[in-house]
Amino acid sequence: PLRRARGAQNELLEAMAAGKAVIASPEAVAGLRVVNGEHLMIADSPRRFANAALEVLRDASLRESLETQARHFVEAEHDWKTLLQRLVELVEAVERRESRPGRSNVRAVKG
Repeated sequence: PLRRARGAQNELLEAMAAGKAVIASPEAVAGLRVVNGEHLMIADSPRRFANAALEVLRDASLRESLETQARHFVEAEHDWKTLLQRLVELVEAVERRESRPGRSNVRAVKG
């Protein structure tokens, strides 16, 4: 279990992208749009973490579903091609807005 969230999201996404069933703390998944019991298991105490681990180990159907849904989640929400396309669209939108006629690219600075 990762108790601190620093870098944890990347570790979780890497495991999920590899199609692994993941059990994580609420802090570790903060900022990710995951669904408990669908993409992974979220456990907020050592006892719940152990129970979730046993459940995943004992229930092959649950484990396989978590693995499949985890992989699909990463492909849909964290694919570099999709994320970079969104970034390109954002930069292009800002450029179009800034280059409109009669609009200065110089910003006022408070003195």
